[in-house]
Amino acid sequence: MNKRFTHLLILSLALVAAACGKDGDPTPDKPAVSAKTALLTTPKWRITAIVGTTTFGGQTTTINGYASLPACQKDNFGKFNVDKSVVMDEGATKCSTTAPQSKTGTWSFNAAETELTTVDPSQPTGTLQHTVVAEVLQLTATALKVKTTTTQTVSGFTIVSTATTTYAAI
Repeated sequence: MNKRFTHLLILSLALVAAACGKDGDPTPDKPAVSAKTALLTTPKWRITAIVGTTTFGGQTTTINGYASLPACQKDNFGKFNVDKSVVMDEGATKCSTTAPQSKTGTWSFNAAETELTTVDPSQPTGTLQHTVVAEVLQLTATALKVKTTTTQTVSGFTIVSTATTTYAAI
């Protein structure tokens, strides 16, 4: 009888252990992401246009910044991830063979999701390249368009520069 009880106990424990396995457990819910976060983090993004304007002394100058980019930068792309990291990749053609293929920074939206901030820790803190805050003009499944504005005063003159950058999903 003792052996029978032992066998039943082992069988019961085995059944309980099997019932507690992961197969029957519901998968934990992933944190909900906003619609804009989903749009931003789904594709990789490549620059397709940059329009720069500078206003100084009542004169406004507009340039095609994309035309000024070397070919080795036109194949670069960025990938925004749900964990708030962003990977910037050099693409197939690197401008410098010694440059890393990719670098990782961080990104965030403001509360209204109308501004996108990126931080590139490889750049010196306090520089324009380290932290970039851009106004989101368009965000769809296929296009991202942002505008950065910089205002500075030099010798009593105010200089306002904007760059409107368009990205295509790849």
